[in-house]
Amino acid sequence: MRTLGIMEAASGTVRGYEDAIAFARLLPRHLSYLFRDIPSVVGVSEATARSMVDELAKVGLAERWSDSFAVRHDAVCHPIEVLKAIRPSLLALARAKRFARRRNGSDLTFARRHLPPGSFVTLDYPLARLTDYQTAWNYYVCVDDPDAFASLLEDNGFQEDKLGRVVVVPKIGRFDNKKERLFLDCLADGGRGYYDGMALLMLHARSPPASAAFDANDMNDVLRNLPDTRAYPSSVVAA
Repeated sequence: MRTLGIMEAASGTVRGYEDAIAFARLLPRHLSYLFRDIPSVVGVSEATARSMVDELAKVGLAERWSDSFAVRHDAVCHPIEVLKAIRPSLLALARAKRFARRRNGSDLTFARRHLPPGSFVTLDYPLARLTDYQTAWNYYVCVDDPDAFASLLEDNGFQEDKLGRVVVVPKIGRFDNKKERLFLDCLADGGRGYYDGMALLMLHARSPPASAAFDANDMNDVLRNLPDTRAYPSSVVAA
């Protein structure tokens, strides 16, 4: 039986983000898990497992139901240095809300024309301009007061919608280096974000990928072997 050596499993204490990541890494790769099975699989109590999953869910690395949960294994396999760096992005994206009015391009046009001062547009649209790699679809905007911007949208006919293309994201973390933040958001978002992140890296690394398909391990290999780390945020280059 594998156990968590870095946390006090017997007393059920949780030391936060890093312990939650350690817990997730011990899980065998499945689509979902039952809480009642965790003591025999990982060696911690069900109560500790629930606390760990709650910690992961805060940053969008897990989805929790009453008796079961799922983990984003694509993200938790990143080096801990990378996971520390993307934590603000994870927190922000986990709290994002989607809005729609007509579910077409006019929704995005309205959002662009009414951006609050200091807004930062991230992911799809700026990356499409920078890399010309993937077609932009969702309009992610980081704002200082997401409730106020959401109210503006709702006052103009928008509603919260899981398929909405206008994504309102709270502004959490640093935004002084725009390309660095874009890359960190890519890693936090996962999925197609990995492809966009790799394309952004290639602008600096100038080296072709080993294969046509990328995953988190490919991304980590590139982070460790950039030919010129000065061209990329040092905070996320794993040792």
